[in-house]
Amino acid sequence: MVKEGQRVNMTITNAGGGDHPFHLHGHIFQVLSHNGQALSGSPVYLDTLLTQEGDTYEVYVKADNPGLWMMHCHNLMHASMGMSMMFNYEGISTPFRVGTKSGNLPDL
Repeated sequence: MVKEGQRVNMTITNAGGGDHPFHLHGHIFQVLSHNGQALSGSPVYLDTLLTQEGDTYEVYVKADNPGLWMMHCHNLMHASMGMSMMFNYEGISTPFRVGTKSGNLPDL
């Protein structure tokens, strides 16, 4: 849960199971470090980041697009198996069900 305008630092770790392209809907993020080493040179801004087994990334997101946004592995079979979560703004809701309770599982 985030507030509009909040600056959010996230750690993305691939603990195993192959490559996982991490994707955040509705936002771009800045990659700050990879495996504990700060990036140098021009800033890197992405909405999808390919992580390999053992990788850890620190990223920065500015919460500037209010809504209910999915974050997930872009291998949709992985996402449908639970490699997903939500980036939700305070005060934003929906009358619809979110997640597997909706019964909408198109990637299975």
